[in-house]
Amino acid sequence: MDLLNAIVVLANFVIVPATAYGAQLALGALGVTLIYGILRFSNFAHGDTMAFGAMVTILVTWGLQGAGVSLGPLPTALLALPVGIAVTALLLIGTDRVVYRFYRAQKAKPVIYVIASLGVMFIMNGLVRFIIGVGDQRFADGERFIVSARNFQSLTGLDEGLAIRTSQGITLVTAILVVIALFWFLNRTRTGKSMRAFSDNEDLALLSGINPERVVLHLFPASAADLRLGHCRRARQPGGGHRGRFRDRVFRDLGHLCVPPRGGPCAARGLDARGADAASVDRLQIRGELCDPPDRAAVPAHRIVQGESGMTRVEPRNILLFGLVAILFIGTGMMQSWNSALGIFNMGLVSAIMALGVNMQWGYAGLFNVGIVGFTALGGLAAVLVSMPPVPEAWAAGGPRILLALLAGAATIAGAVVVWTRLPRGWVRVAAMLAVLIAGYVIYRAIFDPARDAIESVDPALTGYLGGLGLPVVLAWPVGGLFAAGAAWIVGKVALGLRSDYLAIATLGIAEIIIAVLKNEDWLGRGVKNVTGLPRPVPYEIDLQQAEWFIALSDRIGANVVSFSSIFVKLSYAGLFIVVILALIWLSQMALNSPWGRMMRAIRDNEVSASAMGKNVTRRHLQIFILGSAVCGLAGAMMTTLDGQLVPSSYNPLRFTFLIWVMVIVGGSGNNWGAVLGGFLIWWLWIMVEPMGLALLEFVTSGMAADNPLREHLIDSAAHMRLLTMGIFLLVMLRFAPRGLIPEK
Repeated sequence: MDLLNAIVVLANFVIVPATAYGAQLALGALGVTLIYGILRFSNFAHGDTMAFGAMVTILVTWGLQGAGVSLGPLPTALLALPVGIAVTALLLIGTDRVVYRFYRAQKAKPVIYVIASLGVMFIMNGLVRFIIGVGDQRFADGERFIVSARNFQSLTGLDEGLAIRTSQGITLVTAILVVIALFWFLNRTRTGKSMRAFSDNEDLALLSGINPERVVLHLFPASAADLRLGHCRRARQPGGGHRGRFRDRVFRDLGHLCVPPRGGPCAARGLDARGADAASVDRLQIRGELCDPPDRAAVPAHRIVQGESGMTRVEPRNILLFGLVAILFIGTGMMQSWNSALGIFNMGLVSAIMALGVNMQWGYAGLFNVGIVGFTALGGLAAVLVSMPPVPEAWAAGGPRILLALLAGAATIAGAVVVWTRLPRGWVRVAAMLAVLIAGYVIYRAIFDPARDAIESVDPALTGYLGGLGLPVVLAWPVGGLFAAGAAWIVGKVALGLRSDYLAIATLGIAEIIIAVLKNEDWLGRGVKNVTGLPRPVPYEIDLQQAEWFIALSDRIGANVVSFSSIFVKLSYAGLFIVVILALIWLSQMALNSPWGRMMRAIRDNEVSASAMGKNVTRRHLQIFILGSAVCGLAGAMMTTLDGQLVPSSYNPLRFTFLIWVMVIVGGSGNNWGAVLGGFLIWWLWIMVEPMGLALLEFVTSGMAADNPLREHLIDSAAHMRLLTMGIFLLVMLRFAPRGLIPEK
């Protein structure tokens, strides 16, 4: 009897909820499968499209309930579901026509679709938040349970009850029916076979008369209510019978990469410099990196000066753009307060540094990294581990055992790698590696768990963690870069051989792992309890207010001591951050215009040709991936220093990944000054759109009563206009100015 009760408890709290939730995820996964499996498109707006469909269904359900319509024992939402599917499908068709169809016609690279989907994600996220809000929406009608716990107990005589909700049963049945219908559609119908043929070989499908636009159109009803469409061309691989044409294509591409001297090695391969433009000449003048040096007479004089000096000519247009952004900040200070303006400016500096790191990866090498939030969080952790004082009681309770456990974990991984590389292929190697991993994991947990519990039990309200080294917090900034660089090396070794959209998914997963560790490992950084009171590299306001020299300075300029102390602290932070960003820009410009930088851009423009010239593309990508991630880690440490606290729950991809990408795209990828401009501009918009949207909505609803529900809802939704603004901004720039405000030269 006890065994049966245990089985019922397991089923009630684990099996039944997990099955229902898994069925829900399966329905969403079907949409992902259709989009990626047929169109080879990694759609980052998928989840927000599902949310839009849910919103429409909820609104229609409310309308039906208000009209007194019901299905008796079944939920009224079943009547609203077809409407939600239809409206969402129409939205997706419109999205494809407005956004993705243009890039399909341009034969854009897969990563361009991914970036465009980020803009769609922002818009849909903001739209759902604006219309229905962010709170939980609850409604219930019909029978709540197929089997209630009380009835189950009375029928079986067991002490424990089993409850199966009506919604859980409907979800499971729906998922099964949809899977069967989709399998039949793809394998038995002519349209489904056309989709599969289009996925396997686009060119052959086109020759067979399959219309790609019709394939895209049919995917909407097939994918129910949660798909957005895009299109990626599959790269044709050279076959054995096309080696000659493939070789010719490679060396034809090399003709655009190298400007060889007369009679040089490149010319011996049949390359012609007559078609090479100045940008290609400048990019690939690598002093033997890709080919012999070009004839300097063929290079424009200003290009030669630029390459040798490592600096870029300043254009009046760029000065004007920076001046306009400066006016935005000055206007904020004059119309609101200088405290607010400086606060926005300081975070703009940090965001600009993050954008510089992403620009190194994307602008220099074409690497699509959406794990920025993870590297930023590692920088924040570094600020805690370096600057906070150690906790002697925690170290005495379990510090050495924690270090021993970490060493055991590292030894386990190293042992598994050795076994995998030394033993011959076969089941013996797999079994030996699993044995090493399992044994190492058991040993690791046996050492780690007691030490962790002992540390977290030491005054958990105030400490409950090991603390840091008690060093100046400024030293944490380069350490944050080192932490991020180490993580980037591990990620790069695993993921850099993947396709660009695969790399994006892999880095996003790694970032989520890092955030999960920070949230749950209290011994490391107090988890969600947060670490507050980090040391400052600048004076405290209260100390300034009591200092005679500061009081005298405030009197001299006629400022209030309290408000001026806050401004002075923000100016001090700004001074430190400006020094860092200027140093990074100088180093980035020198690297970008060096032979190494020109080689990186050459690899970005044509990996096949660069590889044919003997360049290790994966190794170079690893270099730039580590450098860009290190800059993001540096920015993360600076941001935590500015905040004075580490809050792991505040690290979300929307703010610390996707918004940074908007900065890079809008500013101008491949241009360091463009990334900086985008960082300042987009961060200002991110902060100021909310009050501007609030003012706009107050004006629009000025004729309504103060207690009007619609007016109250619109006023409360003003904050979500920033998401709509960012999405529109990104899509407009991608469509009409894909090179950004300050394009790459």
